[in-house]
Amino acid sequence: MKEAEKNDTDFREIKVHYENLFMEQVNQTKKLIKERELLQLHIQRLEQENILLASRTNNDETIKLLTYSSQTPTSYDEACNLISQLREQIIQQIKIQDTLKNDIQQLQHCHETDIQERKEMEELFNRDLTAAKDEILALQSLRDEYEHMLNIKKDLEKQLEDRTNELSTIKNWNYIINK
Repeated sequence: MKEAEKNDTDFREIKVHYENLFMEQVNQTKKLIKERELLQLHIQRLEQENILLASRTNNDETIKLLTYSSQTPTSYDEACNLISQLREQIIQQIKIQDTLKNDIQQLQHCHETDIQERKEMEELFNRDLTAAKDEILALQSLRDEYEHMLNIKKDLEKQLEDRTNELSTIKNWNYIINK
């Protein structure tokens, strides 16, 4: 009987362990999903800023400076100065564009890595969950077998007691008859 209680206790401990493991996996998955969503929002913001910068560079500022430098300079030095400013501005905008592209690529890489890690965690979680289910089924089967054996033992003990009583009765009758 003590062994059955020990098995039940072991079964409950294993069940609690796997329930805790399951909750940890769920919480970790939720955390990764939130991080992925934040990264996606950050990527979108960087893409919008990049588009805005590219539209400024290609349309407004560059055209204004080119037009101004070609139409309004009063001297050669002023035109050279405006062209130099335009060149510096374009270089800065290209650097910013490159930085933004690199940031976007890095964020996309991080996003892909996070997705891969999430998939791996899901696979591990599913594997652990399957293993836990298998262990639970095995323990339930073992418990059922143990209960079946206890019932057989009780039946055999009852039969032994009945046979012992019959034997005692027969011995008593033999003793009475032989007297």
